[in-house]
Amino acid sequence: MQGLTRFLAPDEISSDLIAQWHQLAEHAAEPNAFMEAWFILPSLKHLALPPSLRLAFVHEDDGQLIGVGAFFMARRYGRMVLNHVQSWAHYNAFLGSPLVREGLEVPFWQKLLLALDEASWADGLVHMNGLVEASPVHRGLVTAAQRLGRPCDTVHSSERALLESGLSGADYYESNVRKKKRKEINRLKSRLQEMGTLAFVTAKTDAEIAQFTQEFLALEAAGWKGKAGSALTCSPDTHAFFCDLIARSWAQGKLDFQRLSLDGKPIAMLVNFVSLPGSFSYKIAFDEEFARFSPGVLIQLENLYHFFDRRNNPV
Repeated sequence: MQGLTRFLAPDEISSDLIAQWHQLAEHAAEPNAFMEAWFILPSLKHLALPPSLRLAFVHEDDGQLIGVGAFFMARRYGRMVLNHVQSWAHYNAFLGSPLVREGLEVPFWQKLLLALDEASWADGLVHMNGLVEASPVHRGLVTAAQRLGRPCDTVHSSERALLESGLSGADYYESNVRKKKRKEINRLKSRLQEMGTLAFVTAKTDAEIAQFTQEFLALEAAGWKGKAGSALTCSPDTHAFFCDLIARSWAQGKLDFQRLSLDGKPIAMLVNFVSLPGSFSYKIAFDEEFARFSPGVLIQLENLYHFFDRRNNPV
């Protein structure tokens, strides 16, 4: 397996390779929950896939797995008809960076690009979607392309939210949200508390995970996504994918599942995936009957306290 790059179909991935994949994620140059094995495997099992989809497993000369990515042959590039290799992510995956072992970003890309040159299923340029600009993985790609004498251009970019701070949750909130707005949010929370018992809970047991999963699906389906036909339960495939994903992420210790309830009834729920040193906020749903109380804002505020304080005071 020395220096080997393998492009495998979804049914060719062995349990040994999955174990190496899990280990790679713990030493990645940058976190990407959406390229970890526990996320990709239920995606491959339940969702519609491009016929040419291949998972790339790149190994160092000593056999160590140094990177994993997903690719397929696309037929259109923008408005042009042009065969090319494109990184793959589905509608419920929100970041396209491959997992790459820290310190080996350049060798990963060099090996991958050279292997794509030789792959019988691959043709044309390589287009990567969803890289983090100027990140270690992106810089590794730029350097590798330069060493191979190839162009590497950014054709589109967009900004996304990232919360990063060394403050506690309470200090961050007070420093970044105006006093008038904080007062309004406190008023909404107080009005809910006058109606019953308001509780914020993070699932901690198998039984709670199973319960939260069904509650989340029902809550999402009861709202605008259900009416639009885009809720997870609107398709048997996405329903099965989500249930499998929750189970696998929980088993790997990567799930942070939260519920805000009023007298035991969920009024907002939030799914996060832990990928240290931070986490990815994945799905949120709220009871639209309580929209005037901003339950989505309230659970995000509790999430701010929960994650920052857990980070600063680990058990």
